[in-house]
Amino acid sequence: MSQEKREHNRKDWVIGGLATLVALSVVPSFFVFGWVYYLAFFLVAPALLIGGVIYALAGEPEVVVAEIHGIALPSDVRLHRGHGWARRAAPGCVMTGADDFVQHLIGPVESVETAAVGASLEVGDPLAVLRHGEREIVIRAPIAGKVAAVNPLLGTEPGAINRSPYGSGWLVEMTPDAPNFARYMKELLGGGRATRWMRSEIDRLVALMAPSPDAVRLADGGELVNDVGSHVDAVTWKRLTTELFP
Repeated sequence: MSQEKREHNRKDWVIGGLATLVALSVVPSFFVFGWVYYLAFFLVAPALLIGGVIYALAGEPEVVVAEIHGIALPSDVRLHRGHGWARRAAPGCVMTGADDFVQHLIGPVESVETAAVGASLEVGDPLAVLRHGEREIVIRAPIAGKVAAVNPLLGTEPGAINRSPYGSGWLVEMTPDAPNFARYMKELLGGGRATRWMRSEIDRLVALMAPSPDAVRLADGGELVNDVGSHVDAVTWKRLTTELFP
């Protein structure tokens, strides 16, 4: 079953704090200051609450992180069916990377080769190649556009993809194809669609490994183990990458 971990931000503190102020102040205020303060309080409190809500909602949206059999899936990214992700970072800027499923499959990433800065990519074009020993996975571009920057950290610390696939382990920054950007983002998977799809991908992985005697190692308290690739031979690995990363 998927679980959700909510990252509390200032919205929770502002709204909760103001609501607590209202609840705790009504009765003491009446007895200490009388009717005048009591009436004044109820004139000011609604304005404080409304202002606090507007202030909180104007901040950054809350990020919900779903976990599907141990695979993390933040609500602020959208997924391509080749296991690349896209996140709108700023006007005219989209961050891209490889999802958590990828790093579980390949294990410790030892080197990364990305598309060059200035390269123009279409959806599904090779965006990056992740390598661990003789094993590799090709990540496809989730949107069309031009590569504006490459994550410099990956040159010296490719393992950042394992530690933080949606954070410091991002792959490239892209300037999207503006006329078609909205359509590209709509075609990617987000929300419940992304959760259901990720669950089906894990089911496919288990089914593809069924002939392997080590397939049972995929289940560890209901979570996908790290470094799945180390549990399979070269033939099975080729089958996995061919089926899951077309």
